[in-house]
Amino acid sequence: METCSSLDTAKEDIDALAEQKCQEMQHVCTAPIIYVENIPYACLGSYGTYTGDWMGAGPSGAGTYTGAVYGTNAVSYTGDWGYGLPNGEGQLYMENYLGDWDMTYNGQMKNGKRDGTGSWFESYDNKYQPDNEMFRIYAQANYVDGQLTDWTDCVTYDAATGEVEQYCKMKTDEYGNPLMGETWGPDDLSPEDKETLGIATAV
Repeated sequence: METCSSLDTAKEDIDALAEQKCQEMQHVCTAPIIYVENIPYACLGSYGTYTGDWMGAGPSGAGTYTGAVYGTNAVSYTGDWGYGLPNGEGQLYMENYLGDWDMTYNGQMKNGKRDGTGSWFESYDNKYQPDNEMFRIYAQANYVDGQLTDWTDCVTYDAATGEVEQYCKMKTDEYGNPLMGETWGPDDLSPEDKETLGIATAV
């Protein structure tokens, strides 16, 4: 697979190019859908390659994008595309999107952002603390323009032992980064309350 670097391209410039591409494709296009492999492409604030269905000037249909931000933090998306951006159902992965936390989202996308119903999973893997890997699972929720606007049930647990470290309520800020609300320790809730959260059984 051809490798691409974005070391010389600012994230804001890549985002602007992606938005321009999306705007240019917002029209009825009679071009045929073709299949392409490893086409250099800028998407999701990163630069990489795309494989899948292609119509006119960009991805349209089903396909996979794999890239990186500044040549380091991995970004990938597999699923439905439209107007050159993720549109429809798919899986989005972003490495180190918030410090040492990696994010995987499964659900609906619109114009390259989480929008609609989906579930969110985070993993924490600090190279300086290899024995402190944690997972965080969010209950299925509705996203709007990349944001989780309502408080959503969440559980954090030890990746090695599976033991719950914390129950909490989470939503996001205007940039889509997680914000923590009310929290409970592993023994602060009754079995009934844990079940009410709807995500305890996922651990």
